[in-house]
Order: sequence, then C-alpha cells, then structure tokens
Amino acid sequence: DMDGNKASSSSSSSTTQKHSLSSIFSNYIKKALQETGSGMKALLVDGATLPVVSNALSQTDVMKREVFAVEPLSDGDATSTGVVPLRGRRSEDSSLRFVKAVCIVRPTSENVNALCERISGSLTSYGEFHVFFTNTVDEHKLRAIAKADARKGGGENNKVSRCL
Repeated sequence: DMDGNKASSSSSSSTTQKHSLSSIFSNYIKKALQETGSGMKALLVDGATLPVVSNALSQTDVMKREVFAVEPLSDGDATSTGVVPLRGRRSEDSSLRFVKAVCIVRPTSENVNALCERISGSLTSYGEFHVFFTNTVDEHKLRAIAKADARKGGGENNKVSRCL
C-alpha cells in the first residue's frame, strides 16, 4: 500500500511539474510576443521548440498576439517538423517587410548559424528580428548574430531589435 501511495504521489508531482514547466514557457512566449510590440508577427522556432510552443499556447492564443504564421528557423527544422516555411521569397520582395520575426530558439551553434543566415541572407523578407533564447547564450554567439545584422546593414528595413 505504501508503494502505491508513493507512486500516486510521484505521479501527481510529475504532473504538477509538467504543468508548471508548460506555464513557465507559456508566460515566456507571451512576454516575448508582448515585448515586440503591436503589428503582424511570424514566430520562428527550431525543431525542438515547436512542440513546446504547441503545448504552451493554443492557436487562438497565438493569433490573439498578432502572430499570423509559425515557421521553422531552418530547412532541417522544416523537414523534422513538417511545418511549411513562408521563405523562398527574394529579398527584393518587400511584401513581408512590415512583419516582425519573433525567434524563440535554443542557443545551439546550428540555430545561431541558421539565424545568422536568415538575418543576412538573400531570402530574408522580415522587417525586424526579435530573438529570444530558451537558455543562456555565449557572448561569441551574440557577436555572430550582431555581425550578421551588420552585414545586412542593420538599417530600418532589417534589424535585430532585441536579443534576450
């Protein structure tokens, strides 16, 4: 009987912990979307972050925060998640310049490289990039992102507005 009670207690604790983590991440995403201000947004996530975002916020919650698309950060993420990217537009196409890219990603080297490619590459079509990491970031990774922004010009049409 005591073992049964322990299992029940452990299961309840595990459920509470999962709920708590989901709540923490939900609040983090909401805060990130709020801090980017009003206006149309696209949420860029890596393959591991997408399921967490899906569990943390409903599609209605995301849309209420002016997010019209959830997109994989890289082609590899698109393959693993099955989410079809909006990319493929040429940089001269200004149709998404009014959209803010809100990036919520793990601070891995692969994600930072993909983010740098998005910011400085020819397929970039977002007006601003707001970057939020799910964990602490090394200074050299932040410098790489800043360098990518500087290569693109870091001007009014394309800039990293925030990196938290």
